[in-house]
Amino acid sequence: MRNSQNKGISSIQIIIVVVILLTFSLLVFYIYNTNDGDPVVEVDSRDEILGWDTYTSPTMKITFSYPSTWFLSSETEHRVGVVSTNPNRGGNLAGLQVQVQTYPREFSESTFWSQLEKEYLNYGHGVVSENKNNLQKVEIGSISAYTGSSDAATENILEHYYFLYKENRIYKITVTEDLGFPERNVRDISDKIISSFRFL
Repeated sequence: MRNSQNKGISSIQIIIVVVILLTFSLLVFYIYNTNDGDPVVEVDSRDEILGWDTYTSPTMKITFSYPSTWFLSSETEHRVGVVSTNPNRGGNLAGLQVQVQTYPREFSESTFWSQLEKEYLNYGHGVVSENKNNLQKVEIGSISAYTGSSDAATENILEHYYFLYKENRIYKITVTEDLGFPERNVRDISDKIISSFRFL
């Protein structure tokens, strides 16, 4: 009787080992056949941003980080630019600019769109009227924003626009790519700057 029990336990152990080996083999086969090449590594841009400078404007009620090797430009009470090369030395225009316009009343979604169409989405302000239907919704600093691009590059300059509102302010963020100096273009860094935006 003991011999039959020992054989039963041995058979169960063998079955368990076989099942484990089959499962492991199938898992290895699945991983090997679904890997398309190099593994995808997610890089947290906050690590890079930690070494950056911070710009804060109590008037515009905004703060953001930017590379310490970049330059502030066009700084006024309602506008600031951040560019990748020294503007005093004839650098290129790659970078971004933030403008804020303050209004007497707080905006709702519908009044924001009405003001946007009236003041920004026309030929005189760089974003052609046909683009208003092509604006895509994104999020900047936990606030809904709308983005679009100019229809064509003018003098090798391509611009991408972001519009958003908070309370009684409309923000226009313009990201500029200088196509005349493609080696200096830094759209990915401009996008990281935008991801650091916080509204006060």
